[in-house]
Amino acid sequence: MKTNKKTLINAALYLYMIIMTFVVTFFASKIWQKEIWPNERFTIVVVSTASFIILLMAMSIKIKDIIKLLIYYHGIVILTVLMMLIPYEFRPVMAVFMIITLIAGTDTGLICALCVSVAVSFLYGAQQEFLYGTLIIGAFSCFVAANIKDKIKFIISCIVLFFITFFINGIFRYYDTNVFDYGFAGVSLASVLIALIIFINFYAIIKPKSVEPFIKDDSEPVIDIKSKSLSLYCHSEEVAELAKAGGEVIDCNSRLAYAGGLLHDIGKTKTGNDSVKEGLIIANKYGMPKEIKAIMVEHDAKHRLPSSKESAIVMLADSVISSLEYLKASNKAISEKKIIDNVFNVRLSTGALDKSGLTVGELSRIKGAFEHYYNI
Repeated sequence: MKTNKKTLINAALYLYMIIMTFVVTFFASKIWQKEIWPNERFTIVVVSTASFIILLMAMSIKIKDIIKLLIYYHGIVILTVLMMLIPYEFRPVMAVFMIITLIAGTDTGLICALCVSVAVSFLYGAQQEFLYGTLIIGAFSCFVAANIKDKIKFIISCIVLFFITFFINGIFRYYDTNVFDYGFAGVSLASVLIALIIFINFYAIIKPKSVEPFIKDDSEPVIDIKSKSLSLYCHSEEVAELAKAGGEVIDCNSRLAYAGGLLHDIGKTKTGNDSVKEGLIIANKYGMPKEIKAIMVEHDAKHRLPSSKESAIVMLADSVISSLEYLKASNKAISEKKIIDNVFNVRLSTGALDKSGLTVGELSRIKGAFEHYYNI
């Protein structure tokens, strides 16, 4: 009975979204197309509504929570229509596609780009420049959103995409007229030059530092650990190898996981009471990447919960290795599988992995990689 009730509620919400889409597109067509034939308006509304409904179907495949789907879909349709109030040369339509890509993946983002492009072009009277412009911008936006996760990179990319949008829409605008506007052309050219400058300096300014120089055998941080404590080095190397094994079976930077495992306890080479603070001082001294410093802070979940997959993997690997070392020193029977099971269960139950971004499937693969590492 409960299942039937839920099905009916979901069906009612889907029906509501379809009706809402029709109403919104109908009024949008009346606002921007006042002098058109009734049959023409009918075609515009039907095609635009159908485009948005295809987007709704694509989103529903990826977003199972009906309430989230309701909120996201409302936002996309209403935001798209409101953006039509802005002159299309300046319209940040790429924001719509980037949001969907971040929420539901690249494939759904590209479907969104296609559907919104068709809907908007028909609401404007099926003008080809609107369709081509939004499709080009949409493809750019989806791939940027899918591949650039860092917040600073994301902001820079949005700025660049806005300039590119401005230029592409400007080209279509004046391609469709017989009047050449030198002032607008100059602004468009300047925007492209700014975008190119940002692109050229993009990686030089904010590209993450490579972890490789800090984990070579002859690097100063590694030599420092070896010279101060061979046992600490052996522990760190074991954590690094196990973390790397876990990182290789999921979509993450396994070399960063290795580096974090190798350097996570470098602060223990100092005599201070706070090894994490000491580790950060050493990391700043050597100019280590912020990703390694984050792992130093997060690897035991006491100072801060792991905020990345790599940090969470190092935490799990360190917990397993530390438990094995403790049992071995206590001359107790060692069961690697039992220890791995316990570590994963404890970290999950205490919420230590909540901010890491790891899925249940990824955790299962990491656990399997740990077991394979010990030939279990």
